[in-house]
Amino acid sequence: MLTVIHKSARFIEQRIPALKSFLDILEVDLARDRPLHVSIAGDPASKDVVTAILDHPFTSDPTLGKALRSRTGSQSLSYAHSVTASSGSLALPSPFFLQFDHDIHIREYSDWSDFISNTLKSDIPVVLINPLTNSLSQTLDIPLLRHNPNTIFVVIASPSHDATQHVRAQYPNANILFMDPSRAVAGLDALHADPSSPVAVQRYQNEFGESKVSDLATHIKSYLESKHSVPVHAAIARLNTLYALSRSHLQDADIQVHSVLESISMLRRTIEEEFVKSQKDILGVYEVTTAESIVAKAFAQATRDMHRSLDKLSWWKALWRIDEISSIVFSMVQNAWCKDLETQLIYHTGRLSTLQNSLTSTSFSILSKHASDPSLNSPVLLNALEQIRSSPFYPVSPCLLTTPLVARRSQLEYPTARLHLAGQQAAIGMGGSVATGAGLGWAGWYGWLTGSEHALAPLLQMDATTAIGAGLLTAALGIRWSVGKWERAKRRWWADWDRVGEGLERDMTKILTKVLKENVAVVADRTCVGLSKLASKRREEIREIRDELDRLQKELNDIQK
Repeated sequence: MLTVIHKSARFIEQRIPALKSFLDILEVDLARDRPLHVSIAGDPASKDVVTAILDHPFTSDPTLGKALRSRTGSQSLSYAHSVTASSGSLALPSPFFLQFDHDIHIREYSDWSDFISNTLKSDIPVVLINPLTNSLSQTLDIPLLRHNPNTIFVVIASPSHDATQHVRAQYPNANILFMDPSRAVAGLDALHADPSSPVAVQRYQNEFGESKVSDLATHIKSYLESKHSVPVHAAIARLNTLYALSRSHLQDADIQVHSVLESISMLRRTIEEEFVKSQKDILGVYEVTTAESIVAKAFAQATRDMHRSLDKLSWWKALWRIDEISSIVFSMVQNAWCKDLETQLIYHTGRLSTLQNSLTSTSFSILSKHASDPSLNSPVLLNALEQIRSSPFYPVSPCLLTTPLVARRSQLEYPTARLHLAGQQAAIGMGGSVATGAGLGWAGWYGWLTGSEHALAPLLQMDATTAIGAGLLTAALGIRWSVGKWERAKRRWWADWDRVGEGLERDMTKILTKVLKENVAVVADRTCVGLSKLASKRREEIREIRDELDRLQKELNDIQK
């Protein structure tokens, strides 16, 4: 027995330190000749219970009855041949003590807190419950009383078969007695008033028998009839109480872990729901839809606006503003490039910031809720989350979602510069062609006008009329080539526009996912990961502790057998 007690004490100290305050339960006096300690408290009726069981109904000496009825406060009651009173104790010549083969000490508590604090020192705690003022279920919620197999719960009420069966069915594992000690005391008082009266004797027998006070003595006798000695029986009961407290603690720990995992599951579900909702609200991306997304609609509108602007920049107008083509076209791009979408994204940035604060607040609330359990309270995790929250990259700034718009728009700078270069080349080529044509035409015209066309023939290899025609043709071909080059450059620019636009929706989806994961839900996600690891570790630890507790319980069961 001592080995099991020492193992149990070491088990509590090392594995369940939260129950260290209950280690006093193992301080058992194993001396075989020590008395059986019975403690009684819980209701003012406890005085009547003690009076009813200790009073002698047929004695001619009124000393015992007076001593019982005049006692006050907490008393330690034991047997003596005569009434002997001392500080806090009272020895009485009561026949109640003589019906047992073992010395019995009864401790009566007038203060409930004193009774609870000294419950561990009692072999049989007797708890009195008045249904009018106290609830049996609330009393059973007290761990030391609920888990002690020797605790007797006495309901102060007139015993009835139906009531007894109903209550015992509700609490099958509790020792519950029904008694009415006031009736027993009334019967004793009637007998003491007129001990020779048959009516008084009959009343005593009726009242005392109906009160069921004698059931308490019967219960104590059954306790003493155990095959184990009183100290061993007490040690077994206390170890069972300690193991029951340990199992209750582990069950609470299981509930705590389950609560953590449920909170994590709810938080992750919230994150996933907000991810889907954000994609629908911000980008208009649905899992099954034939409609265009918000990004596709914005780009289509930008394309229409750009067509209207760029179509106005004809070859002729570009010719007169040849050095400003880049700035003109890029200004058109800036004015047409998804302006409404950019405004919407800035608006949704505020919504994402609010969502970020909500998820972060929920995460810290979960940590705070379970901070009472040291195994689920990680300062390292809390510090990591605080560092993330104070990081300069944590806030959701307005420019985060618009980054793809700016990046894609900047990709049009090179095609615009190439369009500018093509316009300059077209202008230079057209200018050269017109100048060459004009020169030929002028030379032919001049020769025809001065009559020196035959002199020009060897130089131009053509007559004047042909020279004029060649000049006009050269100028026309130059203009046609210039117009074609400009239009081809615009088509290439539009091809680049479409290519840039095709990747816009992909980039927007990617950046939104990145912002949601790395900014909005970063604290919540890290909380889920960290708490999941702690909960898994705690669950494994609980399993190991429960296995060790089962081994101790098996050793104790072997002793009981």
